[in-house]
Amino acid sequence: MKALSFQCLLCSLAMAMPVAVHAQMTHAQQTQIPESDPNSAYYNTRYLPALGASQSSDRIDDRFGAFAMSRRTGWSGWFQDARSEQAAGLAALEQCRLRSGGAIDCEIVLTFQNQCAAVVRSERHTGYGRAGDLMSARGSAMRRCEALGGRCEVFREGCTYPDMRR
Repeated sequence: MKALSFQCLLCSLAMAMPVAVHAQMTHAQQTQIPESDPNSAYYNTRYLPALGASQSSDRIDDRFGAFAMSRRTGWSGWFQDARSEQAAGLAALEQCRLRSGGAIDCEIVLTFQNQCAAVVRSERHTGYGRAGDLMSARGSAMRRCEALGGRCEVFREGCTYPDMRR
């Protein structure tokens, strides 16, 4: 009888606890949340510590991404979630060189840190965008590409999120 009442107590406690909205959202939905919204990944790693709402032992590890491209061959390389801008750039350059068969003109054309980035292409032009969420980054890149002319399509996009360490 006691085991049953303890179990019922646990059930009633579990049912009374609210379910976090953030946990029910897909990754795509989470990347569309404004940075200032408490449900965004950015908010908990930037806004709260800035307001003094974190322990001093917490550490934020930034994450970086990069896009490199060979203008001669059109081949490219992309890397995200590196621990430094240099590491992201070197990895993107290496991918570009490998994919292009050793092109020596691969260059880094876009870097991003703790944010989203998008690369949009038409037959002749490329647009780049960075923002706090994926939709804004994509929109920025699309506007830049379309301003140059042609029918533009998303070529590559992604986000890097800071890593909170204790």
